[in-house]
Amino acid sequence: MKKIYALLAVLCLTLGLSAQVVLTEDFTKIKDSSTTSIAKRINDYTQDSGWTADWVYPCTGKVKIGKSDAFGYIQTPELDLSFNDGRFLVEFDAEAWKGDSKSINIYMNDELVATVDELENNGSYGEYKHFSVSLS
Repeated sequence: MKKIYALLAVLCLTLGLSAQVVLTEDFTKIKDSSTTSIAKRINDYTQDSGWTADWVYPCTGKVKIGKSDAFGYIQTPELDLSFNDGRFLVEFDAEAWKGDSKSINIYMNDELVATVDELENNGSYGEYKHFSVSLS
């Protein structure tokens, strides 16, 4: 099963050569690690309210998504991404649990819009890769 560590999520809209950041989350409110899910209290750990999650665990400044026998997810608050002709960029740092799938799916309005491959999963935790995905 897939376990993903997400360190930083940034959503921005590209406007010509510059970008307007519409959401950023660094999970700095997570001060320790635990094997107890914080999914039902995810908004206690985010800068903005409106997040939803399932099978999400605290991991000092980041979140672990999923567990050995269940996929997990984390969902941003509802965002108006209609300006800039609906074009936007999702950026995040992530790695996979040792030996697990090296991919993560990105959904928008419950529709799969992108799959990011090549997450590190060699067991050297803390070796996050930065991903940038253009969507519309």
